[in-house]
Parts: sequence; C-alpha cells; structure tokens
Amino acid sequence: MHVLSAFRREDWQSVGKKVESMDKQWLSNIKKKVKRDMEPMGHDYEAVVMFKQYCDKKNNIFYEYKVNDSRGNPHKPFKMDAEKARMSINMARDGDHYLRDEFCFFDGKRKRCRGFVTLTASAYHPLLKKQVPLAIMEATGEDTPNIKLFWNLLNEVLQKVKRDNNYKFRPVG
Repeated sequence: MHVLSAFRREDWQSVGKKVESMDKQWLSNIKKKVKRDMEPMGHDYEAVVMFKQYCDKKNNIFYEYKVNDSRGNPHKPFKMDAEKARMSINMARDGDHYLRDEFCFFDGKRKRCRGFVTLTASAYHPLLKKQVPLAIMEATGEDTPNIKLFWNLLNEVLQKVKRDNNYKFRPVG
C-alpha cells in the first residue's frame, strides 16, 4: 500500500528510498498472509499452468485440458490425453471394437490432492489386464455440479478427438 501510493505521488528516487527503509520481515509476513488467504490449501497454480503450456507445445492439448484456479471461470483441472480419448471412443456400445463390452467406472477419491476430490473415470483394459484411468478432474467436492462438469468436459474432449460435435460417450454400462 505504501509503495503503491508513493508511485502515484513521488518520483523514482523517493520511492526507492521508501522501499529500502521498509521492514523486510513485515513485508514478507504480509505477502505470506495474502497468499494464505488466497490459497488456504497452499496450491501453486502457476506450476499447473506452466505444465499445461508445456503439454500444449508438445501437441498433447488434452493431457491438461482445462485449468483454472477457481477464481476466474468454473473449470477445474481436467486431464485426459488423446490416446485415452480414443480408448473411450472405442468403448461405444454400438461400435465394433473389443472395448465396446467394457464398463466405465466412476469414482471420487479424497486422498490424492489435499483439499480436493479427484474424480476419475476408468475402464478395464482386457489386453493390459488392468484398470486404466480415462479422465481425471480435481474438484472441490463430489457434488452434482462438479460431476456434471466432469462429464461435459469428457464429452467435449471426445467430440474434438472424433471431430463430431454431436458425439456423446455411451459405454455399455
């Protein structure tokens, strides 16, 4: 506050003197308090955003599909790579792929990320003989709006991969 008001009223030299004379520990404590108020769980969204930019440059735009720190828009971190999207498309109940008979499992876990519920859609892959996560989203709760958002984002990714704006994920169960 002091520095900002000094920028409006004074020249650069007097602002510099004012900054030098300030108590550095006080300034550090204020910065920590503001960060704690903004991010009570201590999450660093800059790292997530940088990771998304890296994935986008590597042509894997779905791996970290939608990211938000919950202050700007309603999207939560949603992750699904293009290969998992193709696997999901192959699960279509009316398709001819061997995955058409596999069920989609949906669950929320609270132990993965402090302060969030990790919503996961997964399917059993008969060739790999293991459960494979198809899509993951970190959400503030396991409630109707977040679950609806998860399925909307999943369908949005599948529509982009399949290049069909009307496509909906419809597994056998």
